[in-house]
Amino acid sequence: MENIIDVEDGKKFLFWLDDWLKNGTLAVKFPYLYELDKRKTCLLGDRWVNGVLSWAWKRKPNNSQELLELKFILHVTRMVVRSNGPDTWRSRLTVDGSFRACDFRSLINSKLTIPINNPTLWLHLVLIKCISFLWRACMGCIPTAVALSRRGTITSSTSCQLCFSGVDTADHILLDCSIAFDSLCRIFNWCDISIQRFLSISNFVNFAISLGNSPKKRKIFIAICYEFLWCMWKAMYHVWFNRTQVNFSKLADNVISMVFS
Repeated sequence: MENIIDVEDGKKFLFWLDDWLKNGTLAVKFPYLYELDKRKTCLLGDRWVNGVLSWAWKRKPNNSQELLELKFILHVTRMVVRSNGPDTWRSRLTVDGSFRACDFRSLINSKLTIPINNPTLWLHLVLIKCISFLWRACMGCIPTAVALSRRGTITSSTSCQLCFSGVDTADHILLDCSIAFDSLCRIFNWCDISIQRFLSISNFVNFAISLGNSPKKRKIFIAICYEFLWCMWKAMYHVWFNRTQVNFSKLADNVISMVFS
C-alpha cells in the first residue's frame, strides 16, 4: 500500500530517506551521492533552498558514476512542484485521506494468508492463545505425530493415544477420536444442539460461526467450540507426556466452565 505525500515546505520529509518522490528513496536510487553527503538525515527543506538544491558534500562529485547520478537527481527533482504550506501525508485507504486504525485493520484482514475456507473469528470471550492455536490447527500446522513424522521427526507411534483406532492427525484427535466425539456430544447436548460428524476442523468452525440467528448466543457457542478444541489439545498433550487418562465427561464440564468463568 502506498500513501500520497504532498510536498510543500519540506520540513517533515527526509531528503534521502523518505519516499517523497513516490518511486523509491533517493538513498537507494543514488547511493554514490548519498555516501558523499555530510548530513544523511537532512530534511528536504534543508536541501531545497529558493528553488534550487543546496548540497553539503564531503567532497565534490568527480568520478563518472557520481556525476551521472548528480545529473539524474537534478532531472527528477526539477519536475517536483512545491509550495509554502506544510507537508502532509494522505492515506489511499480513505476518501478524505485520513489515517484511521479501522481502515488499516480491514486492510490487514484482507491480506491475511488464511484460506477462505479456514475462518477464524476473534472473540474477547476466548484467550488469544486459544484462537492462535485454532488458526494454526485450521492450516494443519500443529505438531501432531503425523505432522512431525512428515518433517523427519521420529515418534514412537503415529496412532491416536486416546482411542488407538485412528492416526494422530489434527482432525482426528480434536474431532473424530471417540473421546473427542463423546465429549463433543455432551457439550452439544448441554447447548441443545444436534450433534453431527465433522469432516475437518475448518468444517467444525464454519458450523459454529453460522449457527442460529442470535448473535449473542452464537458468540457463546463459538467460544465453547474454540475452548473445546483447545482442551482436547491439552488433554492430548498430557496423554503423550504425562501418561494420564482422559475422561470425556470431565473434559466437557471443564470446557463449559472455562467459557463462563
